[in-house]
Amino acid sequence: MNTLIIIIVTMLSLLTVVCALLTKLLSVLTVVGAACWLLGLFGITSMTVVWLFVGTIASGLSILILPILIAVITEFGGNNGANN
Repeated sequence: MNTLIIIIVTMLSLLTVVCALLTKLLSVLTVVGAACWLLGLFGITSMTVVWLFVGTIASGLSILILPILIAVITEFGGNNGANN
C-alpha cells in the first residue's frame, strides 16, 4: 500500500508543477491577448481573453488544492499513514 501512496503523491506533485507552469503561461497569454484585443490585432475577441482568464484562475485554484490533497493522502494513507 505504501508504494501506491508514493506513486500517487509523486504524480500529484508533478501535476502541481505542471499546473504552476501552465498558470504562468496562461497569465502571460491573458495579458498579451487583452492587449491585442484592445488594439484590435490578430482578430482576438473579448471571449478569447475571458476564457484565457478563466483558465488561469482554474489552474491557479488547482495549485491551491493539490498540496492540500497531497497532505491528506500522506497523512491518512495506508494503515498508519505513509510512514510505515
